[in-house]
Amino acid sequence: GDIVSWPIFQFGLSALLFIATSYLLRRHKDDRLVQKLELAALGLAYAVILMGIAADKTSFGCLEWFMLGSLVLGRIVLAHFNTRLYSPVPWASMIANGFMFFMWKNPDPQIYAFTLSLFASIYMGAGYFMMWRTKQVLQWAALASSVSFGFYLLAYFKLSYTGVVNILPLPWGLLACVFAGLAVFAVQKIRTHYQDNSHKETLLAIFSSTAAAFVAIGLTIELDREFLAVAFVAEMLAIGWISSRIPIKALRSICMVLGILFGLLLIPQAHFLLLMQLSVYDFGYTNFVSLKDISVVRSPLFQLGLPAIMFIGTSYFLRMNRDGKFIRALELAGITLAVVMGYYLTRHMFHDGYEILFVNAGFSERGVITNVLFMCGLVCFFVGRQFDRIAFSWSGMGLCALALARIVWFDLLVYNPLWTHQKIHGWFIFNGLLLPYGIPIIWTWLASKELCLIDKEKLGKYTRGFLLVFLFIFINFNVRYFFHGEYLDSKITSNAEVYSYSVAWLLLGVGLLFGGIIKQNLALRYASLGMMVLTTAKVFLYDASELEGLYRVVSFLGLGLSLLGLSWFYTRFVINKHD
Repeated sequence: GDIVSWPIFQFGLSALLFIATSYLLRRHKDDRLVQKLELAALGLAYAVILMGIAADKTSFGCLEWFMLGSLVLGRIVLAHFNTRLYSPVPWASMIANGFMFFMWKNPDPQIYAFTLSLFASIYMGAGYFMMWRTKQVLQWAALASSVSFGFYLLAYFKLSYTGVVNILPLPWGLLACVFAGLAVFAVQKIRTHYQDNSHKETLLAIFSSTAAAFVAIGLTIELDREFLAVAFVAEMLAIGWISSRIPIKALRSICMVLGILFGLLLIPQAHFLLLMQLSVYDFGYTNFVSLKDISVVRSPLFQLGLPAIMFIGTSYFLRMNRDGKFIRALELAGITLAVVMGYYLTRHMFHDGYEILFVNAGFSERGVITNVLFMCGLVCFFVGRQFDRIAFSWSGMGLCALALARIVWFDLLVYNPLWTHQKIHGWFIFNGLLLPYGIPIIWTWLASKELCLIDKEKLGKYTRGFLLVFLFIFINFNVRYFFHGEYLDSKITSNAEVYSYSVAWLLLGVGLLFGGIIKQNLALRYASLGMMVLTTAKVFLYDASELEGLYRVVSFLGLGLSLLGLSWFYTRFVINKHD
């Protein structure tokens, strides 16, 4: 029964201190005195803490909560009369109350829900009411925002497993929508109420962040993990669209936070770590991390493709107000997600089930993946050039470089069909060799043109060098395919095959020469010269010792006639023309 005397004493002390400080402030204008009075005012908040301890000792009865609520209202009234002096008091009271609710063990769910709602209403109502009627608007706005989010989390952790929340479907999601709606209402009112206020942007940031936070926490509670990441990106897209209509600076930062949350949600599924792991796995290092411990994407179009579109859409909306590094980061993230989705879908074409990424890719499958990377890179080049987006141009260069690296590493070094048992399906020329060596010739040529169009002529020249290498390899492999069929790793090489290489090289040299003359391309002429020198060296150094009978004679005769003909043609149509 003695608990009743404690709040009465606190009310008396508060009234006495309020009257005394008001009198002293009217008599004295000394800043040092004001500082001392601020410390004394902060001491009023400690009374709430002591009252909380007393309530804990009496098991948080209704009388104790009523007395505590009266003290809280009294301190809010004090802060109303002098916000500058008593503004710390509601904050300290709110923190103390939150700690009390957290420490309240085994409460009755209905009583707990009612009491928590009542105190949340007091603090939020005071914050919303005072922010329109005082100069210390930021403190009251932050109080209302903090109380709404903090007490919502308290209610979730204390009541989520009780029967009190089973009345409505998705209760926490609906409650989060209610609080988000209140924050949006505050944003709209701030835009109309504060026309030329210096705190307008900060207030908009506070309540915009509050609305976004409630939507995010509601989605986190109600949705499964695989849908949650997509929901966060959808929220980011919506905020980006709002930002294009209402220029609120804080919305850009909120989009950044949501993008980071999306990335963190990808960590358990480890999409990008998984792809790095698979690259190492393909290179032959199988003890890096246990592949079976990493989950894979079950719905690539939904979990990767849809977020990719939303990232690009968000960057478009935010770019209407201001471009910058964050916009480029969003574009790069969207492109990366789209490429990863393409990788997943390509693997699905060749394998069934959810363990598709842990199966070694075959010769044709690797070629398809490489061509997909090339096509994605060329699309990025086109978009970057048409819309002047540097992030897309960077992505185009990166994807084409990755595709070239795959050909060099996988198809020329590790899994070269000349020394590994790789089955090649199809017919002469129109066979599996087109995928890793033939079609990339076209993509490499287009990539070199795109590089020149974005002032990367030096890189374009290096890229055209790969084109000639792929053309040379494709011709030689098809010659071998003609003699050996599906497997090129047979060790038996006939005289006809050796002679066919010389003929193929000679024809390639002639073709490069004609192409260089028609296109007025000096590089092709040099390539033709190199090809002819290589052919001559082969005939004299290899064919002369390996070929027998008529093949040796025909080889020398054909080379001699070709060199004479090329000499006449070059003198007649090239040198005389330049003269």
